[in-house]
Amino acid sequence: GAQIRILSTKGPLRDGSNKVIGLFGISRDITERKRIEDELRKSEDLFRSTFEQVAVGMAHVSTTGRWLRVNQRLCDLLGYTRSELMAKSFTDITLPEEVPLDLQNMRKLFSNEIATYRREKRYIRKNGSLIWVQITVVLIRAPCGRPDYLASVTEDISERKRLEMEVASQAALLAAQQTASVDGMLIVDEAGRILSFNPRFVDIWGLSPEVVASGSAEQALESVLDKLVDPQEYLARVRFLYRNRDAHSQEEVALKDGRILDR
Repeated sequence: GAQIRILSTKGPLRDGSNKVIGLFGISRDITERKRIEDELRKSEDLFRSTFEQVAVGMAHVSTTGRWLRVNQRLCDLLGYTRSELMAKSFTDITLPEEVPLDLQNMRKLFSNEIATYRREKRYIRKNGSLIWVQITVVLIRAPCGRPDYLASVTEDISERKRLEMEVASQAALLAAQQTASVDGMLIVDEAGRILSFNPRFVDIWGLSPEVVASGSAEQALESVLDKLVDPQEYLARVRFLYRNRDAHSQEEVALKDGRILDR
């Protein structure tokens, strides 16, 4: 059956002359109190275990920016020991130009203007290198409503940022190649949307600004058909290529103005 917890207090019973004449005892049922204490302990154990074992950096930060509690994952991301990191504030390891936005967001949290904020930023690791992270911050308030501390989750997005910069670099290289090319270049996706083109392509086909602005490969196709000696053959070839994504095509296209394009 259920256990009942009793707090028993005993002591000597004395008369007016301080002579011991017996023993008195007080017993109190503390079952409910012990149950609440056990649940609180289990809750704290679960929080501590979760705080330390998750695969992201977690921290509690004071309203002045000092670290109050940090997990090992955050220490590993930043290259500090726990004691080294606890001796700093988050502004100490944030790029100076990025600190104002953090402080602005903190003020918005304190004033209830926002409930949470998430952003990408760079931290300075102990060895001086930079690490891209995504932080999510919420404000924890005391029962009276006063701002108590900030809880933050820090995720390492360095690899994602590296890939983004690599893609951006490749896109910039492609754009430079297209601009410098003496050939007309056009890139169309599977939905028939124009992804990219260079000025030379527009010049060769004499496309209007409206057609270019539409982003529609179908409109571009329609606008050039009446310029061709054999528009039906050209149209059939384009339709074939759209239906057969792995196919390649190279042909000479005769225009009514006498030009011949190697397409």
